[in-house]
Amino acid sequence: MTTDSYGEPGQRERAMRRETLLQKMRDLMMRTHRDESGAILMLCFAACLFLFMVSLIIFDAGALSRDKVDVQMAADTAGYSQAAVKARAMNMVAFANVGKRTISGIRNMYYTQYPSYMSWLDGQCSRCCCGWFCGCWNACFNCIGNWISLVPIFEGIDYIFFIIGRIAGDTLTDHLEALDTYQKEMVEYAPYWALGEAVIRGVRNGANVVTTFPMPDNTTYGKLPLKKDTGFPAAVETCLAPTYVWNPSSPGSLLEWQRNFQELKNNSVSSPNIASKGPREVVSIANSWTGCFLGALLPKEAELSPPYYLTATGDSGEAYMKKSNIIWSYRFNEDYAGQLRDNYDAVIDKDYSTNIIGLPEGGVWSMARSEIYYKPDNDPNLFEGPHAMWMFHPSWIGKLRPVTLKNEDMPVDPSDMWSEARGLAMKQAPLFGVDMGTMFNDLLYMEKVSRGMDGKIDGKEVLDGIAK
Repeated sequence: MTTDSYGEPGQRERAMRRETLLQKMRDLMMRTHRDESGAILMLCFAACLFLFMVSLIIFDAGALSRDKVDVQMAADTAGYSQAAVKARAMNMVAFANVGKRTISGIRNMYYTQYPSYMSWLDGQCSRCCCGWFCGCWNACFNCIGNWISLVPIFEGIDYIFFIIGRIAGDTLTDHLEALDTYQKEMVEYAPYWALGEAVIRGVRNGANVVTTFPMPDNTTYGKLPLKKDTGFPAAVETCLAPTYVWNPSSPGSLLEWQRNFQELKNNSVSSPNIASKGPREVVSIANSWTGCFLGALLPKEAELSPPYYLTATGDSGEAYMKKSNIIWSYRFNEDYAGQLRDNYDAVIDKDYSTNIIGLPEGGVWSMARSEIYYKPDNDPNLFEGPHAMWMFHPSWIGKLRPVTLKNEDMPVDPSDMWSEARGLAMKQAPLFGVDMGTMFNDLLYMEKVSRGMDGKIDGKEVLDGIAK
């Protein structure tokens, strides 16, 4: 075994073999070149030019792909931000429903609590008057204990001032009015707030234009899918019974009502000294229900206390549209219409035309869709419906979803969607230095492919809309 000066065996032999192999390849190329009179050399030059052109194409495609990814990211960010704001508004309206129930429910059941308490106390005292030897010791203790503690007198004075305050208008009524005004304004203005958030987030993430459908002024789909209940039973719904008796979700609501009511009684600290029962212990669900009805008869109460309920339920396309938004994002790059198309004019003739109406010219588009979503796990009730438990359990979230799903029935024609969203796009473009002449063709292109958003154009199956 041989070693070189570095002590590594066989390294010199391997180097000599490599030199011999390279020399043989050079000799072969030179002989081929002489035999073909330079054709091989020209072929190598052509191959190098081809590789250079492929490299340019890959580089340009990479730049376009990066812009496409950025625009898609902008659309996703805008869509999620829009849905998150709407979900937050839905939760705030639900919180206000809880506030209404707290004010209206606890206050209204007080209408009948004192009369029912005095009726019970009268019965206890009547039983006690039959004599000590009738076995009515418990009734006597309740009667004497309550009167000794002066509870009937103090509660009676408080009840009188309560009635007078309700007639004249009290602070709690002002709070109820403030909650009702807050809900009304949130339903009206939250879509504009969400749209502004979507545009800002989309532009900050690389888009020059962000637009959406439905717009906030769309009377059918633009508002939050909420509506204030009306009529006499609506005020009762805000009371301790959170939903109508005839509503499918009422079994779960009534169980919750009973649980909350029992908790109030268990936390009682108002028992008189020697009495086994006091005002809080004799409160009954039936009496509180009667109080809810009595409170609902007041004009101010019937006007302010009804809660907001959901108007988009089920799995129909219309329900999904009321809870979702479709977002378009656009980035303008003047190189798309100039430099990137002229890179190869020095090598090959320009055998194409860019003056075709509707041909994408100076930018890239992308789309996303977001929606507000109520997780079934957050609903303590087994039943669903417009008046289900989401009225009083704020658990809405925002999320992204596919633009269209297979067999999903879109209630609005895709062309009408784009026609409504296009106006905002044209207003934004000049603010971010977008060339309107170039963008005109891009708008026409987006209008063309948007017709196939649902996979059909004029009733025929297409791939353009789904694949764009």
